[in-house]
Amino acid sequence: KVSDMTEETCLVSWKPPLDNGGCSIERYIVEKQDIGRGGWTPAGEVNGDNTSLRVTKLISGKEYLFRVRAINKEGESDPLETSGATLAKNPFDEPSAPGKPEISDWDRDHVDLEWETPKNDGGAPIEK
Repeated sequence: KVSDMTEETCLVSWKPPLDNGGCSIERYIVEKQDIGRGGWTPAGEVNGDNTSLRVTKLISGKEYLFRVRAINKEGESDPLETSGATLAKNPFDEPSAPGKPEISDWDRDHVDLEWETPKNDGGAPIEK
C-alpha cells in the first residue's frame, strides 16, 4: 500500500507473509521503479519487525511502482508488487490566480485593495 505521497517521498507498507518458510523474517527489501525509465532500484531495507518504509528521493511528476521482498535465513521471497503506478506529487495543487486587484478606497497615506478569491483553491483552503 502506498500512502502519504508527496512530490519527493511516500510511505510503502505491507503485511507480513502468511508463510515465513519456517524461519523468522530477518528483513524486508523495498525497491522502486520509475515507469519512464524501467528497471528496479533499491529504495531501502527494514528489519523483520517493521512492515513499512518511508521511500525518499522520488522525482516530482514521475510515476512509480514499488515492490517488497521478505528475507530470512533460507533466502528471498518472490516480490510483492504494487498493482498500479503512483504519481509522485504533493497532495494539493497550486491555487489559480486571484482576480485583478481594484482600488476600493484611497487617501494620501493609504490604498485599500479588493480582489476576487481564486476560482480553484488547489484542494486546500487559501491561507490569509
